[in-house]
Amino acid sequence: MEGPIVDGFGSANGPIAFIDRDGVLNYGRNGYVNHSSELSIIPGSGKAIAQLRAKGYAICVVTNQSPIMRGLWTVERLHSIHDELRRQLLAEDSNATIDVILTCPHRNRDRCGCRKPWPGMLVRGHNLLRDDRRPNRPIDWA
Repeated sequence: MEGPIVDGFGSANGPIAFIDRDGVLNYGRNGYVNHSSELSIIPGSGKAIAQLRAKGYAICVVTNQSPIMRGLWTVERLHSIHDELRRQLLAEDSNATIDVILTCPHRNRDRCGCRKPWPGMLVRGHNLLRDDRRPNRPIDWA
């Protein structure tokens, strides 16, 4: 499976905020958030996203989720978890819209370029939100 898995779409002319999922937007769990019913946002995370949006940021969530490549989850389950994340964030603040969620499905040993801390998801998110799919386009990270 190639990665990252893309969930959502959007565009950005201004800055892009890249935000980790587990432990930043939602509580992490021992193991993983294995089902949408286990997901619980961290209070204030929806308001924080809304504040970033008010300042002109597009929102790109990036997350490593190896249970997909390990055969523990399907991509459909991942999308269900992300749908619940979006629902809870919007319930906290109606402006807490996520443009795109990128998920690396690989294990550490797969040595892919999209698994954090490698920059693959950042590059892909930038190119998707800028509507520029040229893979080797230089990026100004300032």
